[in-house]
Amino acid sequence: KKKGDCVPAINLARAYLRMDDKARAFQWLKTACEERNVYALMLGSDPLYDPLRADRHFTNLLRRMRLCV
Repeated sequence: KKKGDCVPAINLARAYLRMDDKARAFQWLKTACEERNVYALMLGSDPLYDPLRADRHFTNLLRRMRLCV
């Protein structure tokens, strides 16, 4: 990427999740949902997010995005 290019928040969320930093992953997931990036729509089905599924914050995030009932 060139200097000044925007990095989608979902990329940062995924990076922190891979580092097992769930708190920062959640921070960036919230931002990703606000950006309305198409990749955020995969939160409900992407296995990368499995470690977060039991957390109420994740469920709330999916509800806010209308990805679950």
